[in-house]
Amino acid sequence: MGEDMEGLIEPMAAAPRRDAAAPAQGWAAFSFRAQGMFVAHMNVQQGLTRSSYVFASLTELDEQATPHLGEAVLTVHNVVPTDSHTVILRGEVAWPTHLHITAYVFFVN
Repeated sequence: MGEDMEGLIEPMAAAPRRDAAAPAQGWAAFSFRAQGMFVAHMNVQQGLTRSSYVFASLTELDEQATPHLGEAVLTVHNVVPTDSHTVILRGEVAWPTHLHITAYVFFVN
């Protein structure tokens, strides 16, 4: 397993300064096939910067491209916003074959 963090993790004292010209928020969805560890570079949209707060999730899709809770474990490991409006997502599909998945990305400035 991983390291067990004991105690309460305190929030940052002050949030980083945001670009006032950038849109306040945005989201995008990306469907692709993956298996094992993967790195996806996803072009989100104008407004995303390296200072954006980014949240991501992974969802398995069935044969009809409908969200599906299967036996595979899908994990988001790292999410990195960039100034080129791209989110870099490191994830994992714990299944012996490629699965059709969707990555949902939401950002806030």
